[in-house]
Amino acid sequence: MPGITLWGRRWVLPSFETVAVPIVSQVPIESEGQALVGKPLSEITLPTKNGVLYGSDLLGQPTVVSFLTTWSPVAADQMMALAALAENSGVKVIPIFEQETQSMVDLFIKRGGYTLPVWVDEDGKLGEEFELGTAPLHWLVDSKGMIKAIHTGFLTSEGAGKALF
Repeated sequence: MPGITLWGRRWVLPSFETVAVPIVSQVPIESEGQALVGKPLSEITLPTKNGVLYGSDLLGQPTVVSFLTTWSPVAADQMMALAALAENSGVKVIPIFEQETQSMVDLFIKRGGYTLPVWVDEDGKLGEEFELGTAPLHWLVDSKGMIKAIHTGFLTSEGAGKALF
């Protein structure tokens, strides 16, 4: 082992050698939540500062339900893309921040100047119920409340449009 000896004492130097470590995923990211595709979301109930979000709120128009975190590197860009989608396409957008405190989300919203209403699942029960593991994750729901597609990662308005229309 590399090292130096000073005053009769040997000091070992750290090794900066890189080692490749394989990463094995139990669930492929592409398949996360795919079992929900084609199923209704009528059983959702999420009480938050903005009121209670029910699955029935997803009826009547195409909806994108996005699960986000404030610490994600793409969260700010995703919020801007979701706001543009809501403004320009007639799609209802419901951002839900998972396992975040209301005050942390409020700070994130204020700092970014976002006007899109958001919901907060502080205790993560909704994420636990639907086995969410990756953020951002988006459910693309049709006007009848059926999940048409699930998208993992950054969602563009074009990607949402292709799945919903």
